[in-house]
Amino acid sequence: QTNKKKRSCEAIRREFNWQQAGGGGSSGAPGPFTPLGAFSHSKIFSVHRSVALALLSLPSLRLLPQRMTSPSVMSMLALLGVLLLLGVVSADQYNITAAVAFADKTWNCDGSAPPCFGCKTVPDRSWQSPYGCAPYVAHCLAAGGVVPLYACGTIDQYSDVKHEGKSYNLNVVGSKDPNCGGLCLTDYLQAKGWVSITKEHVKAGTVCAVKGDTDWGHIVFGVDFQKVNAHNMAQYHVSIDGFTIDLCLHPPKTTAFF
Repeated sequence: QTNKKKRSCEAIRREFNWQQAGGGGSSGAPGPFTPLGAFSHSKIFSVHRSVALALLSLPSLRLLPQRMTSPSVMSMLALLGVLLLLGVVSADQYNITAAVAFADKTWNCDGSAPPCFGCKTVPDRSWQSPYGCAPYVAHCLAAGGVVPLYACGTIDQYSDVKHEGKSYNLNVVGSKDPNCGGLCLTDYLQAKGWVSITKEHVKAGTVCAVKGDTDWGHIVFGVDFQKVNAHNMAQYHVSIDGFTIDLCLHPPKTTAFF
C-alpha cells in the first residue's frame, strides 16, 4: 500500500541504499541493533561445533576444578557435547523477547529504510514503504534469531534467503500472495517447523498472514496475548480481532524461548 493508492503491501519492493541513511550497507556491516539474528548461521554453527568438541574433550584435558570432575558431572558434560554436535540442542533458536523488543522499537519507522533503532518515525496508522508489512515481520524474526541476517539489513538481503536448498523471498507474505511467485515468508516459517494456531492462541512471537486488500495481502507480528504490531500501516499493540486471518504460525516449543 502507498499514501495515494491502496494495493498489496508487498507490491512495493525496491532496493534502498541504507548507507545513504547512515546505517549498515549491503556489504553486511552491522547496524545499531545486532542481536543473535545478526550473526550468520555458519558462524553460529562454527561456535556451536567448537563448544561441543570442547565439552567432549574436557575429561581428557583435565582442565576442570576438582569438584567438577565427578563421574556424574563429566557424564552430563559429555552428553551435552554429543547433543550439541548432533544438533539436538539447536543453534537455530527463537528469542521471542528480543524479537518483540525489536518490534516495539521499530513499529513506527517511516519505511524508507530498514526498520531499526533510531529510525525516522511516523504517526500511528501511517503508510510505510518500501519496508512494509512482510519486511518488518522478517526483520523482527531476524532480531529473534529465526532469520540468519542482520536485523537492520537491506530489503534485497531478505529477498533470497536460503533454507535446506530452497530460496525464500521474506519481503512477501507467502506463496498464496500473488506477488510471491515462489516461496515467501510464511513458507519459510513452515519449512522451519512452525505450526498453525488459531486466532485465539496468538501471543508474543506469533506471525499471522491476514486479509489486506486481497487474501494474503498483509502480515502482522504478535507482541503479547492477542496483540500485534504491523507496518504499512503502522500499528502498535492492536487486537488480532481486527483482522481476518489467513494463517497464524507459532514456532515449535523446542526452538522458542523468552
